[in-house]
Amino acid sequence: MKIALVFPGITDVGFRSYGDGIDGSWHSHGLCILSSCLKEAGHNVSLIDLRKLTGWEEYKKNILELYPDVICITMMSCDFNPGVRCAELAHQVIPIVKIIVGGPHPSIVPEEVASHKDFDYIIKGEGEIALIDLLLSLKEGRSSPRIIEGKHPDLDKLPYSDRELFGPFEVPISINGFESPFMTFIAGRGCMYNCSFCQPAERKIFGPKVRRRSPEHFVGEIIKCHERYNFKSYLIHDDCLIEDITWVNHFCTLMEKNKINIPFACQGRSDLIYKYPEILKKMKNIGLTAVIVGFESGNDRVLRFMRKGLRVEQHLMAAKILKDLELKIWANYMFGVPTETLDEMVDTIKVIKQIKPDYHSPAIYTPHPGSDMFEYCIQNNLMLSLSHDSFRRNVTEKKIKSQDWHVIEWAVSESVDPKSEIVPYSKDYFSHWGDLTNIADKEEWRIIESSNLKELYFPEPSVQNLINLRKNTWRSTTTDPQFVWELNPLLKSLNLRYLVIDLEVNASSRGQIIWWTKDYSKYQATRHFRVKFGRNRYVFNLRALKTYRNLIGNDLKWDDYEIQRLRLDPVESENVDITLHEFFLAGDNN
Repeated sequence: MKIALVFPGITDVGFRSYGDGIDGSWHSHGLCILSSCLKEAGHNVSLIDLRKLTGWEEYKKNILELYPDVICITMMSCDFNPGVRCAELAHQVIPIVKIIVGGPHPSIVPEEVASHKDFDYIIKGEGEIALIDLLLSLKEGRSSPRIIEGKHPDLDKLPYSDRELFGPFEVPISINGFESPFMTFIAGRGCMYNCSFCQPAERKIFGPKVRRRSPEHFVGEIIKCHERYNFKSYLIHDDCLIEDITWVNHFCTLMEKNKINIPFACQGRSDLIYKYPEILKKMKNIGLTAVIVGFESGNDRVLRFMRKGLRVEQHLMAAKILKDLELKIWANYMFGVPTETLDEMVDTIKVIKQIKPDYHSPAIYTPHPGSDMFEYCIQNNLMLSLSHDSFRRNVTEKKIKSQDWHVIEWAVSESVDPKSEIVPYSKDYFSHWGDLTNIADKEEWRIIESSNLKELYFPEPSVQNLINLRKNTWRSTTTDPQFVWELNPLLKSLNLRYLVIDLEVNASSRGQIIWWTKDYSKYQATRHFRVKFGRNRYVFNLRALKTYRNLIGNDLKWDDYEIQRLRLDPVESENVDITLHEFFLAGDNN
């Protein structure tokens, strides 16, 4: 049978985003393993990755060109809306095609997914066995229930992931020492811990116990991929790899025996890092370079509320061990947990500043369906009327009623500031945080605001996924609204340095600007920025733009660009009203 696998993961990154950072290149290991299983069973398999498409029209064109017998869609909670859209459009184009959906969201809330008629079959849990059985039933004309309970496979009997499905490589994690080509691997399924922001949702997918591939099976895949692709660094995705010391010891022994020493990262908990420093030393000998640690909070009461099973003291001791071993730290933590106070946020900021991680990964607490904390938010009337899009791990919108966006923004920005002192919270706090900053620093901003600038206004833009409400005001119809300006390639000869956007929106979100070079299908420069509620002026230093589709072997500089087109994606939310008061180039390059 002809099977089309569909990856609808555009909620956070949008169409045309493939290769743009970690989220734009992330591979669905679930689909990759399913692809191998399907091919092993004799099926013809293809992939439609929405991140590689220009929009829904191209999606429909792909469906028609492939003309599959069956479409299989994977779905996380945050990708519910594009997943539903994929099914609806597929049936519009090919009414007789059978559509099967699986993944985390159908496993956790199958009744909601079943309410949409375009999903012919729903597979809960793990799908490797159930999908092959269902396809055989369809081929033989036998009936099958619409909602199917998946079976737990023997992981060692599964084929290795199909690395060619998405393309073998992903964008490396943002820590020094991780180079391209970069790959990711999964050694097992499930988590033995009971954090309330996650469980019992994960157990509904993988069952109550952690199941791990044998070290021989896992190392065999690493060896095969290294021989074929010669990757330079990798990540092991497991929720907590070092919880099984016997398994890790065997893994290290096999890697040493096969003389494999490649930089890699894995996830670990503070208590395990403190308890087993010797195993970390052994892992370092085979390439361990960084550990991703879920610190979550720097306050003991909040950690207890999360059922994290950790204390702040363990965080600090674990960080010291990692520093002593010269292992880099990727710090995951969150603000805005229900019941969390401003003082408790300050505690988290203090702990993160004391730890001094190599990479900050802050988040706003987001209630995820199937978790006990999600139920807590419902029972305590904390839930906002958010769409499924808001289940993404973004830090640009308020998720529950108890969160104060201004406080959250201050907390996130202060936590990533390398200075040890903390600027107290105030509503006029000027935020400079990571890639989501307004690019001009505070002093540069003041100079621009007070200067007599030479200004060059752009012509009227063309728009996508926007409806015009009135002059200069539009409403977004998807999470990917766009303004596009066609520009003269000689524009840069005018020696203008700054792009100035006077933007008004009725939601906090994230935006990006993109310049295209002469061949805009290949070479692009992009800048993400935080879109604040209300009317604000955003000033971008054009020389701060970076090439992210690096297909020529080295980064382009601003002077290398032959500007043809500029695109503004002002928000990543639906039904947001957007007003462009001003949009122009200004200032002198000298």
